[in-house]
Amino acid sequence: MNLHRTAFAMDLANDLQDRHFRRAFRWVSLRIAVVDLAVNAARGFSRRRGRGG
Repeated sequence: MNLHRTAFAMDLANDLQDRHFRRAFRWVSLRIAVVDLAVNAARGFSRRRGRGG
């Protein structure tokens, strides 16, 4: 990875200074993690039952 910060990383760091943005960012990040966990658990269950995927 490039040692220099990308424009995306710099913009995100700047945006995270805003309390409302930071709260929304954390909420959406948590929501994504929960959905990912649920999907992966369902996939694992499906594979154990022999359905593949």
